[in-house]
Amino acid sequence: MPFVILCSIILVIGPLLVKAQGLPNPLHCGGQPVETINDLVGCITEALKLLVIPIATIMIIWGGIQYLTSMGNEERTRKAKNTLLYAVIGIVVVLTIDFIIDLIKEILNQVQQ
Repeated sequence: MPFVILCSIILVIGPLLVKAQGLPNPLHCGGQPVETINDLVGCITEALKLLVIPIATIMIIWGGIQYLTSMGNEERTRKAKNTLLYAVIGIVVVLTIDFIIDLIKEILNQVQQ
């Protein structure tokens, strides 16, 4: 029990001591410091776009190769179609993520009012 109390005190007081010492903000995105949640979400979405789009493109190519080499085998053809479908869904979700986040923000703003 004393260990839990000590950890709780460290977790509560630790950040206050760090803030009091004036340490710089370690979070940066595109050379700019991340100050708000909106900045952090924007940084994460940009990173997702840079990561997911090339991977999904590779998966589309792989699905095409699977489809071409399935030679009429129904199971292999189904796997190839699923690979293509999920890759396209991933690209669509990543490309529409800004719209989805704006929609969530709008819904949350309406709930607050």
